[in-house]
Amino acid sequence: TTHTIVDFDELAEELERTRRRGYALDEGEQEIGVRCIAVAVPGSPQPLAVSVSGPLTRMTDEFVALASEPLRRAARAIGAEMRGARP
Repeated sequence: TTHTIVDFDELAEELERTRRRGYALDEGEQEIGVRCIAVAVPGSPQPLAVSVSGPLTRMTDEFVALASEPLRRAARAIGAEMRGARP
């Protein structure tokens, strides 16, 4: 889309922001009008993430702030389960 990051420096900056906040945000890069928050699943045998997405009108900054920690907890639990450990 017109929101897709295509510049290497801009991508590097976005990756650094993602590391700092602990989750990635898709701001209409895949589909215009849709926002997504995603968290990597630690310890997964393959690259894996869990995400929540929805229309921009519902995926407000407040919702993202509220959803980020439960999503991180879910990602950790999934990773632990995949490794055969209890979360």
